Amino acid sequence: MFTFTSIFQKKVRRFLKIDKIFNLKSKFLKIRICDLKNNRIRICEDRMNQKDIFKCNVCGKVIEILNPGVPETICCGQPMDLMEEKTADWKGEKHVPKITIEGNKVTVDVGISMGTPHPMTDEHYIMWIELIYANNCYKRQFLAPGKEPKATFVVSDTTGLKAREYCNLHGLWAGTE
Repeated sequence: MFTFTSIFQKKVRRFLKIDKIFNLKSKFLKIRICDLKNNRIRICEDRMNQKDIFKCNVCGKVIEILNPGVPETICCGQPMDLMEEKTADWKGEKHVPKITIEGNKVTVDVGISMGTPHPMTDEHYIMWIELIYANNCYKRQFLAPGKEPKATFVVSDTTGLKAREYCNLHGLWAGTE
């Protein structure tokens, strides 16, 4: 005769056995077991990566993920939205960061190169500009309303550069050299 305890223990053992298998695979597949409900295992793909940017739709808070693999980011009682990097040709979209290289000095501007600098008012401005360079190294400069939408960085390697900027109204934008 089976008791509730013995059935439960059997399911837990089965789950742990499967969990061991999935834990080995999860390191390679970037998945994890979220829970066991109704004898079904729910597998969650870890979509959060280091340097992902999230925004709260309630209070407007913007955060960056420094610890990849966090299951969910909550603010004001709701899941935060992952800010997808938007891209376009910098000649036609004022939000795309434009990279200019002079030796080891890299300048990133938003709209200046196309003749129309991005607005930098209290209501609409670029919060920060970030440069990603050799081996995923990051440098970031925070901007303020009234300042020029531009940042200059000194780096040792100027190959494979990528720039990101965050507009308080239009989100995350990226551009490459």
